[in-house]
Amino acid sequence: MVFVYPNSLSIDPVDPLSSDSIRVSAWIGSDNFDRYCFGGLTPLGFTPTYIHLMRRNLTTGQMRAQATPVDTYDCYTKCCLEDNTEVQVPGHPGKYGWQISFDIPRPFPAGKWELFAVDEGDYSKTVYPVDRVGALTFTVQQDPSQPITYVPNGSGGAGTAPAIPCDGMNRGGSFDPMCIMEPTNSMYLYGAIGLVILVVLLSGSTKK
Repeated sequence: MVFVYPNSLSIDPVDPLSSDSIRVSAWIGSDNFDRYCFGGLTPLGFTPTYIHLMRRNLTTGQMRAQATPVDTYDCYTKCCLEDNTEVQVPGHPGKYGWQISFDIPRPFPAGKWELFAVDEGDYSKTVYPVDRVGALTFTVQQDPSQPITYVPNGSGGAGTAPAIPCDGMNRGGSFDPMCIMEPTNSMYLYGAIGLVILVVLLSGSTKK
């Protein structure tokens, strides 16, 4: 099985703004029975797998169990363990592996985040052993040239505070039905509208 070296994640730019795209790099290694790229798929060649990049919002107190997928690196249809790209892993003396990268075009909202990369074998078990997962904590600053969304701060409308962004249908680690209005959740909104229309049609036909 493939694993991600701990403490091997890096991001570029190091101090991103909320409008920046981010490149995340990680180093992967292989267990002794998953070596290199000869002969195609197992049992004569590489084990097909995926490397999942996950994120959690530390500002809102998300736990790793609440982390959401950001991107997936394909080591399933192609082998990621080419002989000529195996080199010594920075920060891990005597250990060798391969570097992979994720490009994140969608900006992160301002706040403190954790990214972690995990192989399919560990991800599918929902177990994240510290010696097989690469993690990185970083802060995204609000880009001053970008508009900020504000919401009432609970003081009767006397002031405002930056809105806590939705992460899926959760806000601040809790389910928030208003998140259905977010553009990224349009499929849920359309589904709800379709359900209402179906209920109205069915109730109308029942009355007849």
